[in-house]
Amino acid sequence: LPDEGCFEWVDQFLAKNPTYVELSNRTIIDWAVKSGLWHKGVTLNKGCNDKPEMDFGIPQLDDMSPFSLLAGLAPALPRNFLVVEVKGNLLADLRKAIISRFPGFSKTACVAMGEPTMEYKEAIQALILREKKHQAEIERKKLFDSKKEAEAEEFDMDVSVKLTEEDRKLIHLKKLTSDLLPSDLGKCFHRFSIPD
Repeated sequence: LPDEGCFEWVDQFLAKNPTYVELSNRTIIDWAVKSGLWHKGVTLNKGCNDKPEMDFGIPQLDDMSPFSLLAGLAPALPRNFLVVEVKGNLLADLRKAIISRFPGFSKTACVAMGEPTMEYKEAIQALILREKKHQAEIERKKLFDSKKEAEAEEFDMDVSVKLTEEDRKLIHLKKLTSDLLPSDLGKCFHRFSIPD
């Protein structure tokens, strides 16, 4: 479901299954950034994790042409694909359209509902801890930069980066950007279904 850890699960799955290639808008953005293109990022209220705005300032990228090309080319390649579309995978008609693009492929749906596994929870807590460490490093750098070196020397990184009780209770990451646009969620929620 939207905002229930879909993309975190995908990241964990891909880490364990490196033979799979993710087909999604975020993959195209990632490839473009790794190729040296500058991405402005998602602007508030204009994009979502499922369909992030391209925002490269290059019309041929921003109009989603690469995704259309990749979607047309992928079925001809002998690879394992993970099709990541939150809305598309929750709506039966869109799910069938996605599946129909891959004739001759073995198709598997993974439905993750209910209480997440301990492995998933531990991975989420590791991500939270990593973000806290990153924030503590930024704070330490600010102290050094502001010429408060004595204060920065006393700044204990380990104390600053422990998970709180509230952090340990989190099942999914809190994100600035939701998985679906509120308008899409409102229009489509009543039609969400899981695969037969």
